[in-house]
Amino acid sequence: MAKLPVVAAELMQREDLDLVVGMGTAAVKALLAANNGRTPILGMGMADPVAAGIVRDITDSGVDNFTCQVVADRWTTMFRVFHDVVRFKKLGILYQDTPDGRVYAALDDVRAVAPELGFEIAGYGGLSTAETDDECRQGLHKLREEGMDAFFIGPLNCFDWDSNDVGALLEMLNDWKIPTFARDGSDFVKAGALMGFSTWNFGPTGEFLANQAVAVLTGSTPRSVPMLDRMEPTIAINFETAAKIGFHFPLDVLVVSDEIFERTIPPAPRKD
Repeated sequence: MAKLPVVAAELMQREDLDLVVGMGTAAVKALLAANNGRTPILGMGMADPVAAGIVRDITDSGVDNFTCQVVADRWTTMFRVFHDVVRFKKLGILYQDTPDGRVYAALDDVRAVAPELGFEIAGYGGLSTAETDDECRQGLHKLREEGMDAFFIGPLNCFDWDSNDVGALLEMLNDWKIPTFARDGSDFVKAGALMGFSTWNFGPTGEFLANQAVAVLTGSTPRSVPMLDRMEPTIAINFETAAKIGFHFPLDVLVVSDEIFERTIPPAPRKD
């Protein structure tokens, strides 16, 4: 992370680049902070460009040489789907209490839909930037004491397969009979989360971003390239987890689910 501003400045000083791609919120922010106003920048892999203050709104990047993908109502839809299925009363969320940490946890979105749907938020913002396993376990115990009856799995280091034993955290939550929703895809559901967004098909996202890149490289001003993508959410569910926590999926959820895992499959061991 500390190297991002240096690398971004080096890229923006070059004269031989036709396009620079920023992967993730921090990388895009670094590029825009060092922006030369000339080299086209394409942002990818950001949780919420609008909430992060990267773009002006869903239709205008606000920067002539910048564009990205913006998915309308992505996180509010996520919380609506989870609530429609589970009907929880108090949703637990872990986060860093920083501007970026609150964006990654989609706090503004969950706060927007909670009153309408009639549930409370049990938030624990005591994580450091390291987001260690010990910190997350402490936070989960605090949320349990506060009465959470469902948990949102956000993009935290302690829920990163490459740096922590995520399966152990999922097992603890399942032992507590807490339904879980994973923001970042099928791997979590396959490994023990109750449900989550499915990542079986990256094709539509890849095609959208590729078309943006083609438009820029063939002469369009990045700011004029449409950013809004209204892709439909896809859902993955885990039958074994449902049985373990005593949850029964409604029939309509079974019909519309894109991936159904009949049993929990731990992730393959990492190769050092």
